[in-house]
Amino acid sequence: MSQRRLPQPLVLPLIVALALALAGCGAIGKARDSADRTKDCAALAGKLTGLKLNAKSTEADVQRALNELENAINNLSNDEVRSAAQALDRDLRALQQKVRNTDQADIDKAVAKVQADAEALARTCNVPVDQIMGQ
Repeated sequence: MSQRRLPQPLVLPLIVALALALAGCGAIGKARDSADRTKDCAALAGKLTGLKLNAKSTEADVQRALNELENAINNLSNDEVRSAAQALDRDLRALQQKVRNTDQADIDKAVAKVQADAEALARTCNVPVDQIMGQ
């Protein structure tokens, strides 16, 4: 069986076309990821803005924030945003436990962790921290 070769003048244009097509696929994926991140961040900010948590927050305040966050997490599609939101959820649960036990030093530490998570989520979303948890 003889192998057919492409004419030499066609090889380079085909390689260039293939490279451009692959680059386009990567750009489409990045654009989709960016759109998902923007959508997810907007949804989180909409749910969490105005839920100000601090060392004087009650268990009901924390529970309200957890409810909003859990509802939002279920609909997130961007992995980085979901990961940052899950870290916030984890530390909100810890804060809820501390608020129940009413040890002010533990509450202060838990609030600091929640604030750090809110800041990390804001950085992930490239928004001011006051759009996340009303800091």
